[in-house]
Amino acid sequence: MKPEARKQEKHKWRSSLKRCFFGLPMSVLALIISAVALFLAIYFGLSSTSHSTSQESSPHKETACVDCAQILSDFLDQTSQNVHIRSVNTRSDSVDKECCVSDSLKISKFIETIQNLYQSDINAQADTYPEVTKPTGPIIVHKGLTSLAKLNGRCTRNPEIQNGNFMLVNFNLNQKKDVEVVKHIRVTNDGLEIIFSGIYYVYSSFKYQSSKGKFKDLQTLHQFVYRERRQRCDCLLKTTHTVCQDCQDSKDTAFTGGVFHLRQGDILRVISSEQDTLQFNNEDSYLGALMVTAQ
Repeated sequence: MKPEARKQEKHKWRSSLKRCFFGLPMSVLALIISAVALFLAIYFGLSSTSHSTSQESSPHKETACVDCAQILSDFLDQTSQNVHIRSVNTRSDSVDKECCVSDSLKISKFIETIQNLYQSDINAQADTYPEVTKPTGPIIVHKGLTSLAKLNGRCTRNPEIQNGNFMLVNFNLNQKKDVEVVKHIRVTNDGLEIIFSGIYYVYSSFKYQSSKGKFKDLQTLHQFVYRERRQRCDCLLKTTHTVCQDCQDSKDTAFTGGVFHLRQGDILRVISSEQDTLQFNNEDSYLGALMVTAQ
């Protein structure tokens, strides 16, 4: 077909389409447009609803996550029985644990539940420690370490001491006035209990002497000072000491200290490795705490 004939045929087809389309009554044309618009609205509406439903039903499409490692460790015994916490999907990697939910209502209930647990814990502490006036003098404790006991309780779950032979270190309950001091901090057989919240300087010293008169070659010894709070146990101080190789009657002392925020009810505990290496005397093996400033 020649180009001129093809152009005439195309023009003829367009003219026929225009006459057909514009020849329709306006009411019919409006009806067709409305029907097409309604069809498109229904189609996209159903598509959006289907997509939203699939997102909500998928267990991997959470809308909110919070870091809950500390929450679950603080209230380990209570969280497993709570319906709002059981409904939360927990996931963890090598570092953190997260609690995730698929809608805002669940996360609100989860946060409300945790707030109630914390408030109950605060009320329980208030009953244990009635309101007392802060003393004007120093708040300080310096106690000697006396013996080792079997380690049990919350601190056994900490990764630093799970895979070793560790013991709990006891304190001397009978105060020696020339080398020990206890003012406004409660001393128990296996810990120092804080009565007044504040910033404390915590320090410890350990003297090593093998009961067999000779250390193992390049023997490494470990001691920890832990803060026990509610349902968790955190390491505050760590001493790692390697004794010299093949030393006869070797005697070594290690000292460490740091500044920490301690709350009313916190308990300081000492945990040690190697049962026969610590020499217990008030001058060289001790734990102390001094309030620097009140909370």
